[in-house]
Amino acid sequence: MKLLLDIDGVMVPISPWKQPDFLSDNFPMFSNKATKALQRILKETNATVVLTTSHKSTYSIAEWIAIFQRRDFYVKMQTFISFSDSFSVIFLMYGVFLLITAIIRCTNLFLTAFNTLI
Repeated sequence: MKLLLDIDGVMVPISPWKQPDFLSDNFPMFSNKATKALQRILKETNATVVLTTSHKSTYSIAEWIAIFQRRDFYVKMQTFISFSDSFSVIFLMYGVFLLITAIIRCTNLFLTAFNTLI
């Protein structure tokens, strides 16, 4: 299983009035809530973290692993989606598209039926 993870606004809350706290690696601390939630997800799913953050190319995979380890995460990680993984994402997006289309059609049917009753 792959877990697509962004950093800014997810692991590092962004507040325009407050600078984030930085650790010795000059990378911001992660949110306590986000850290607990992510640790639970990783423990229960044994997922590989795929970084979607704009920072992903700033650091090597080894540096990212070290950043996460300094924050008490021991994760399997990749910084990009492989070709075979991209098919999974496309199929997932297609499934979401079909679901949304079905919801819209049901809503339209409901509204049509409702309008005929009025």
